[in-house]
Amino acid sequence: MSTHNGEKRETGADEQGHGHPKKPRRFRRWALLVVVLSVAALVWSCVPEGTFSKTPVSKLAIGDAVIAVRLSGGQSRSGLSAPLHDNWIMLLDEQARQKASLVGERTGGDILWTKNGISYGGPEENFLTTDAGTSVIKGKFWDRYEIQRYGLPDGRTVVVTSSAAGGHLLESIELDGSVEYAETTSTEGDIGLCGSRILLITETEESPRIKSAAFAMYAAQSGGDSDQPEALAAVAQLDEINDYEPRVLAVAPKIDGLYSGQTMFACDGDVITMPTIQAADPESAKKTNLRDLKGTLVLQRWDLATGQRTIIPVRDEQGNPIELNSDLSIFRYKGVRWVANTGSSVRMVMHFRLTWTVARAVTCLSMPVQAPANERCTR
Repeated sequence: MSTHNGEKRETGADEQGHGHPKKPRRFRRWALLVVVLSVAALVWSCVPEGTFSKTPVSKLAIGDAVIAVRLSGGQSRSGLSAPLHDNWIMLLDEQARQKASLVGERTGGDILWTKNGISYGGPEENFLTTDAGTSVIKGKFWDRYEIQRYGLPDGRTVVVTSSAAGGHLLESIELDGSVEYAETTSTEGDIGLCGSRILLITETEESPRIKSAAFAMYAAQSGGDSDQPEALAAVAQLDEINDYEPRVLAVAPKIDGLYSGQTMFACDGDVITMPTIQAADPESAKKTNLRDLKGTLVLQRWDLATGQRTIIPVRDEQGNPIELNSDLSIFRYKGVRWVANTGSSVRMVMHFRLTWTVARAVTCLSMPVQAPANERCTR
């Protein structure tokens, strides 16, 4: 197999990532804030009926809010007039005073806080909450699973949902409130934002729409080497589409047993990095839920300027591989993506999915934190 395919695999100790870097003091402060928010949400879930303050979404404004939270996915009622799967948006100020609005059921989804305001979705529309109030942006598609929403450097918001054609639908909300649409067919994979580009890391087996273009690019890179792989991994640009087909940016031979499941990438210029699991048993992994995969943690890195892909093993301080399983998984890994100091205050945007059951007067709370906005909260 030709080495012109851009493949590089790092195994040296000096090139390996490490699983336990020294944590700065600021990180500990944000970790404490996450714990405080978790406790606050648990207390809020126990508020008696009638004491929860509700604001019509038409009157919801940012005001003094420093935290925005999306509450969804619940299976019960607790102090609310509707089940949590109906999708609540909550704004909290520095004194934890809250304003909350019911915006209607939205499967999947996220909340995004940029310099333009707080963006989130309802059943058939998108909302933008600012200091002046909340505007409604009507769409022409509904009942779609929202994968993620991204804030672009030029101020536009792109909402990526699943397409009825087995691909992806991109709704680009323009600065004037109009919406532009783009759609792919037969595409799946990991999605993220890099600069102003919405990128898809995929394979030709799961995204047959790009198969022809991917193999043509590989053939050009390898100089027509007859030893062609059966399948390719690829990076495609979802927001640059021709006849439902996204533009292919880079390709490399598929490595069996690499899985991730992301809606966010780490991006530095043309280099994107994604946490990935190298399955211990690639064959059985094909029949296993991503959340339950067993394997080791690696970083999958693509340099779009050179087309090179690099696989970097991640090891702990003793040099041992980091084992992943159903209890420790990187599937749609959670965290606080952006925080920003604004003088004496901090503005954050977080995404909670709350589920609980009540038995014997004990409330059980499950609350993963979704990595949220791609823009700094600079208000």
